[in-house]
Amino acid sequence: MNTRVLIGELLRVVKPHLRTIDLRALLFHDQKGLWNSIAVLRFRIDLPNRIQKEQKQATAVLGTDFKSAVFEVLAENWEMSHLNEILSVFAEGKIPGHASALLGYKLDIGAQRATVSRTHGFLDCSDQWPAGECSVLWDNQIKEPGLVQDPQYRLQTDEVVVHELSIRGLTQTTATFQRILGISPRQSGPWVANVYIAVEVPARIQEMTLSGRCLSVLTEGDLKDFVVRLSAANYGEHGYDCERIQSQERNGTSFQVNDQSLSVILEATMAHPSVGVIDLHRKTLREILPVAVANPLLWALNQFCSLDEFGNSLLMPHEVSEKKKPQHRYEQHVSWFLSCIGLSNIVLGRFELLKARKTGVEMGSVDIIAVSPDRKRLLLVDCTLNVPKPEEIAKLTDVCLRLAAQLEDKNSVEIRMAIFTGAHAFSGYANEAPHFSLEQPLQPIIIDRTRMKEALDILQDKDYERLCEWFFPPKHY
Repeated sequence: MNTRVLIGELLRVVKPHLRTIDLRALLFHDQKGLWNSIAVLRFRIDLPNRIQKEQKQATAVLGTDFKSAVFEVLAENWEMSHLNEILSVFAEGKIPGHASALLGYKLDIGAQRATVSRTHGFLDCSDQWPAGECSVLWDNQIKEPGLVQDPQYRLQTDEVVVHELSIRGLTQTTATFQRILGISPRQSGPWVANVYIAVEVPARIQEMTLSGRCLSVLTEGDLKDFVVRLSAANYGEHGYDCERIQSQERNGTSFQVNDQSLSVILEATMAHPSVGVIDLHRKTLREILPVAVANPLLWALNQFCSLDEFGNSLLMPHEVSEKKKPQHRYEQHVSWFLSCIGLSNIVLGRFELLKARKTGVEMGSVDIIAVSPDRKRLLLVDCTLNVPKPEEIAKLTDVCLRLAAQLEDKNSVEIRMAIFTGAHAFSGYANEAPHFSLEQPLQPIIIDRTRMKEALDILQDKDYERLCEWFFPPKHY
């Protein structure tokens, strides 16, 4: 959700809270004059002395004694009392702070339409205040007759510029200029505009927290003219694009969330009656819940064994150095993992062999047995430090078939298989899919190191249902 507003209107609303005009520009010399190559104009909340320090740090990449016959770096700042003067210079087609620098066209700053957002598109201030940003494209302007070739392109390709930078160890021309101007590295390649404008907004949402059923937001800045609105919406299993099943909302910085489903989407917005929404935070209940509430078992495990150690033992079981054999410790930690995603399980240990009751002949082995939350599906788990051998997979499949054959009601319990391996990447069997193929229910899922790393990331995101679906497809719920 982004707000589109004229720069002039945004400045009218927030000007009382702004302190500094921050201008940085790269100017290019040619036989017809000194032209703007790229300029960044920011209206800032920080005081001028802080902005000046920031500018010095940015331009220090060139060195204090840097001089060029081809281009100049301009870094100036003014108090907000000079606003009308600065806007007038741009309107005349010139660059403020330099008597002979030409913009190449007349620019009405106030008439430019900006997008207000916390996630900035091109300016390197994404951790700062929300801002209205816009860029002015060359193709949308009527250029001065003397400007024959785009000076921005010439600045990035001129051999003299490249040489002058390279002798100072600066081999990346565009990256160097991005750093000087404070343009985000996300803006890669040749720039599409030669003027960027940003107006900071002096209010923001810092974070959303949940205590019990109470959703609260922590805000910062001058909130006198801004309204905070909280909402909670449940869109069901099909996600945000579907019609809401249930919703509630109110103005203020806290309210009680009635729906405690983990998929509920919580949203906090900050808006101004003249400007619109200037900041937005959106999270699911799953993301905002403390781990102790979302998964008490995982929280308790972390008190005894750090999650880093737990993860490393699952990713690199060969490197565990303890009195207990690596295989046994690996089985133990796979069991912990299954418990943390909601699957009750038993490590069979010395009872892992399936034997014929009359003859005692060994027919196969299983390391762990687990059951789905609805108690209608059984998971047979084999753990191996190395790449699973075909005969190991065949024996596990045989155990699965034998157990299924003993069921009186063949549809009462569904039996599936999984193999956890310390191998880095195993391409065999069901490793291409995140869960079993319904057409081939006897094909085991392989959780290798690559898949386990993905699983641990999902576990940290508290998406336990998704991990359960790896082993038990949702069509069976």
